Amino acid sequence: MINDILIFLHVVETGSFTKAALKLGTTQATVSRRVQELEKDLGMSLINRSTRALEITNIGTELYNKLRDSEQYIKNVINELKDKNGNTSGKLRVSLGNLVALKIITPYLPQFIRDNPGVTLEVYYQNNEADLIRDHFDLAVTFVLPKQQTTLVKKLCTYKTKLYCAPSYIKKYGEPKTVEELTKHLIPGALNINSTISNIEYIRNNLTGEEFTMHDTTRLFANSALHLIEMAVRGEIICWAWNTLVEDELKRHELVPIMPEYSFREVSFYQIRLANIKNPLLDLFSAFIQECFDRRNK
Repeated sequence: MINDILIFLHVVETGSFTKAALKLGTTQATVSRRVQELEKDLGMSLINRSTRALEITNIGTELYNKLRDSEQYIKNVINELKDKNGNTSGKLRVSLGNLVALKIITPYLPQFIRDNPGVTLEVYYQNNEADLIRDHFDLAVTFVLPKQQTTLVKKLCTYKTKLYCAPSYIKKYGEPKTVEELTKHLIPGALNINSTISNIEYIRNNLTGEEFTMHDTTRLFANSALHLIEMAVRGEIICWAWNTLVEDELKRHELVPIMPEYSFREVSFYQIRLANIKNPLLDLFSAFIQECFDRRNK
């Protein structure tokens, strides 16, 4: 009956038998049958099947509200026992910001797996806001602060962005030397996940401490910095990025810094996990993420 109750909890949380089945790695028919068996054992109806939409009965809602934390409690007990036994095995589902992970985390993931033979990682690269509860992530690295109040947030780093272009761009369009001259050049802006835009309106001279604002004149916006970097390498735009993101292009002399004494935006990255989760494997991976950033920020 305990397994059937946990299946019922997943049905309520996901809002459908099909989504619960996908999450549990089984079939929709199996989930439906197990919930029916639970209703038979309890002698009460938990889900009203007379409507197309999933409708939880009053008794079903009461059962869910009283037992919805039971699955995490069971997981915590198991994790505590594993911790006492020195066993850091299991599976983690993590969301990593595509840009920041590319050079800082991704290169070291294979070694983490080799060092921890009992661990399975499911890594999702995305630039969206990570909803740990909705998407069932154990941990996320992102530049978007979460809306949930039940999360632990740890700042990993803050990068100052700078401007870069190809040597061929300078030959073709000239090199800006002042803030005023920047308005004459094509510097694309970023499209954010909430449909807002970001550009280089904030400018700071790191030598003098002077701060400037610049009227935005760009007519090109994109939601992928990697594609903008490719445009810059081909000599058609000036892009803004942090050093780690373009380090390979700088080493190959495909890009060069523009106005290096200036910084244009600050981007912070955070590690996010749910509060009150006792999991030695999650602690281990969290420490690994911190090591990755410490290694690159020395």
